[in-house]
Amino acid sequence: MAARHRFLLTTRILVLLVAFFIFLAFSEFSRNGPNPSSRFMLTKAIVLNGTLSIDKSEVEYYSGLDYAVKNGTYYLDKAPGLSFISIPFYFVGNELYKAGIVLPKNDAFNYGGDSNGFFFIILFTTFVSAFGVMKFYETLKLLNFSEKVSLASAFIFGLATLYFVFSSSLFSHSFLAAALIFSIYELLKYQKSGARSNILLSGTALGIAITIEYTIIIFLPIFLLYMFMKAKKIADAKKYSQFLAPVALIGLLLAAYNTATFGCPTCLSYNYSTFIDTQKFDHDIRDGLYVLLVSTYRGIFFFNPVLLLAIPGFYFLYKRREHEAIFFAMVVVAQVLLISSYSYLTGGLSYGPRHLIAIIPFMMIFSAAVLQHMPRKPVFFAIVAALVVVSAFHTLVGRYTSPLAGPENVQNPIYDFALEELMQSKHNNFWLKNNVTIFYSLLSAAVFFGIVLLRKEII
Repeated sequence: MAARHRFLLTTRILVLLVAFFIFLAFSEFSRNGPNPSSRFMLTKAIVLNGTLSIDKSEVEYYSGLDYAVKNGTYYLDKAPGLSFISIPFYFVGNELYKAGIVLPKNDAFNYGGDSNGFFFIILFTTFVSAFGVMKFYETLKLLNFSEKVSLASAFIFGLATLYFVFSSSLFSHSFLAAALIFSIYELLKYQKSGARSNILLSGTALGIAITIEYTIIIFLPIFLLYMFMKAKKIADAKKYSQFLAPVALIGLLLAAYNTATFGCPTCLSYNYSTFIDTQKFDHDIRDGLYVLLVSTYRGIFFFNPVLLLAIPGFYFLYKRREHEAIFFAMVVVAQVLLISSYSYLTGGLSYGPRHLIAIIPFMMIFSAAVLQHMPRKPVFFAIVAALVVVSAFHTLVGRYTSPLAGPENVQNPIYDFALEELMQSKHNNFWLKNNVTIFYSLLSAAVFFGIVLLRKEII
């Protein structure tokens, strides 16, 4: 048993290292437009000025589009969670700058400490994305998937879905997905260990996810319903209720932020955004479902066809883990329906349906169930392999070019924009593009740890 525990510990670290080095090699260390820059502005304002408001000059330099205004004062127009989490990393970078240490930069900044701070912020978000891959692997193990399926599914999730495209940026989506994975992992682990720390960590992770994206609050009743289904007696239900403590505490902190910035606990930043006219949930859901699921424009099954396996995968998981299958399906359906009704469902300049990245882990769990239980016949392997290859190709094109899809009127951003950019040797502005040695060293490190991982599996 001890040997098995050591194996799992070593394996998960190897998964983390492989994902981290690959994500880092393809990192841009670039602001990628107004959306990520808006979060960065709040972090900077807190560290340098001790204020929640943003100077107008900062808005004009870094954003120009994404900001909120109340009574002539500028604020972040998004949920503040990721900005707050980034504070210590900006602080470290700025302190190094003040000490005379200037790190390489790959974007324009109006203050030297900003480039240093941004470097450490992206380094951290990249690590969190890799951590999400590791926790996804561990989640599958908790759900009793085989070692091979757990490893294969973890790397398909990490490298062959849109999660990879947004893994190293201040777009919130991959970070958000990692937080949700961690919440699910701790919740499942609590059912095995009964440790209070697990249920508290699960609630904390979901609370943080809500501060990163307000709409994630729709998952809270689904989590509670799942816990109610799993509680066999009142005592169990009371233990599960501990999940709510950190969620409530984080909710109070968010209410305090809303009060300090916009005047009341429920006053959300989006209500004061310059994009307020687009922040509505009045879109035709039928059209939204088409756009988000199957269209060449933003269809998640078009961008990552491996996720089609999630449809039959529900059946396979339901046969083994009825409550979990229902739980994960409800999360997926809730998010898809919500974003389908959103007036800005396309996400603007975006490679794929970025608002659905948060539920890709849940869809991949269903897909893993197909890998676990599909008939061992060549035709099934060929179909699955084809879906994985196409998904990986689409993902690599997006990661190698940009998480931004170019003009919004391009109806097939993969083949009518990103691939053409790639063919013309116009590629992502990698931070390491001018240092081939470091770039290939990181990839070599990923390959090395990958080989170690494969050798462990074979042995």
